[in-house]
Amino acid sequence: MSNPEGRQDRACHDGFAKRFAANIELALAPDSPWTDAKGPVAVTRVKASQGATLHLRAAGPDSKAALAAVLALVHDGFGEA
Repeated sequence: MSNPEGRQDRACHDGFAKRFAANIELALAPDSPWTDAKGPVAVTRVKASQGATLHLRAAGPDSKAALAAVLALVHDGFGEA
């Protein structure tokens, strides 16, 4: 995360993640609990701070496109960088 307050919730508040049929999940570590990236409340509870590494995974018919779009959003600073 490059944003000072972390904005991993931006993707679900803007309906970004819901446009994909794939299940998209995120976690702070591969062995930590995975969170549905389409649920604003659940994503906000992840509490990713600046400098945190987000782990992403997706499964479904458009999973590659979903991951590519989410990664682009993260690299763009969630539209705030």
